[in-house]
Amino acid sequence: MWLVVWRSGWHTVWSAVEPELKQRADDPDRVGATFGVGFDETVMNSATRRRRCRYITAAVDTATGQVIDVFDGRDANDLHKWVSAQPRGWRQNIRVVCCDPHEGYRKAIRALIAQGLLPAGTRLATDPFHIVRLANQAITRARQRTQQQTTGHRGRKGDPLYGIRKLLLMAAERLDPRGWQRLHQALKAGDPCDEVLECWQAKEQTRSIFKTTNPQTAVQRLDDTIAYCSDPDAPPELQALAGTLNRWHTETITSVATATTNARTEAANAKIKDIKRKARGYTNIGNYRLRILVATGHKPHQNTPTTRIRTHKTPLKRE
Repeated sequence: MWLVVWRSGWHTVWSAVEPELKQRADDPDRVGATFGVGFDETVMNSATRRRRCRYITAAVDTATGQVIDVFDGRDANDLHKWVSAQPRGWRQNIRVVCCDPHEGYRKAIRALIAQGLLPAGTRLATDPFHIVRLANQAITRARQRTQQQTTGHRGRKGDPLYGIRKLLLMAAERLDPRGWQRLHQALKAGDPCDEVLECWQAKEQTRSIFKTTNPQTAVQRLDDTIAYCSDPDAPPELQALAGTLNRWHTETITSVATATTNARTEAANAKIKDIKRKARGYTNIGNYRLRILVATGHKPHQNTPTTRIRTHKTPLKRE
């Protein structure tokens, strides 16, 4: 008896499934009315000596987490081109656009609203996670700078500030009594000018902005944080943070007022990275886009039902 093994190359298999994938991706009923859209970029190809880093941007429904589409680039022109190519009826339903504190995205959204390609009442919101992340980065940079000034070297095991590098980034309400004790002792020993302490306090003030659902309260807390960071005697890291908070003031308050975040957009980006990791990378943006839309471009109620696993039952013993 002869056993015949057929070996097919990737191009042969892909040519067979590509028409079906394109049909599903281009289905007009795949994406319904969208009221909130989130944009976030991810790396498609890392930089090498012969090419620059290549980015792709995912457009995600902020309410459902459905990946609407993926397009090449992350600049203002790339986003403007993609939105302009979408059906007018779909664009007119958008009410909120959420993105990271990326000037390219904001510039494109403002231009689209001014040109009438998006409704005049469309509001732009920034992601709370990334705003708080900027405050965490200010702590880290102030800690590293203070470490160099006081010890003359990078953080090492046994250095006071290096030992609390994770405690400084932890939410205040999550610290237990032992954590508070370690924090106070390390700051007292390794922060002679209290600059790291000031950055930590600014971080907690930044977090408090998103702990309320009242826009007026959020405005007051944001203004107080900007004033605190803008003090002439404040560390340079806080002054840089104040500039960013001031530039994104309106978008930050919109995030609180509309309860809009990029959480589902970030979750979709994690799935996109998993797709690239399983395939060991992609070089063709068209193939990558089809694979992403088939895997993550469905609505929540279109999930494939999971197979029920039969549990092992112990047979009855005969008496």
